[in-house]
Amino acid sequence: MSTTTLTSSMPRSALRHRPITADDIPEFVVLAPRAGRTTQHATPPSAHRSLAATHQRTLHPLTVLGLSMVATLLVLWTLQGLWTWGQMQLDTLRYGYPRTTQVDHAVGHTLTHFIATNLNGQIYLIEIAGDTPGASRLLLGPRLLGPGVDLAPVKLSFEGADVVTVEAAGVVTRFRAGAP
Repeated sequence: MSTTTLTSSMPRSALRHRPITADDIPEFVVLAPRAGRTTQHATPPSAHRSLAATHQRTLHPLTVLGLSMVATLLVLWTLQGLWTWGQMQLDTLRYGYPRTTQVDHAVGHTLTHFIATNLNGQIYLIEIAGDTPGASRLLLGPRLLGPGVDLAPVKLSFEGADVVTVEAAGVVTRFRAGAP
């Protein structure tokens, strides 16, 4: 066999080797097989692993962080929707539909019944005097604008003996009770 010498001007990747022919390969004769090849041994579990199993891909830490942030946003979005739905169901149980509030309050010397209704965004206040129900009054409140105003609950409160405060969707209106 001849050897190729390395020159200082030629890179190692450019070396040419002579081709191997059948005359260059010596012939081997196996007289007796090895002891390890004649007996059957159980193969170790590591031998059953494939090459793909030994080279497992791991995710980049920022990928895990990004996926957890997206999952957190989805959970928060779902919880917000459930909270809004639950609040609307609670308002429907408390105020009904159309949103209505009824309160009895003493105006002057008589007990007066007040009914406040949000009917399609228009607030109505009905005042029914306890001693003279024939003198009932319908008071027209503000018209609410915007999406979902028909779902805004109407709340009544009283200031003193003769001022009724109606609040719906952040709009506060005051009426004088008992006055014609």
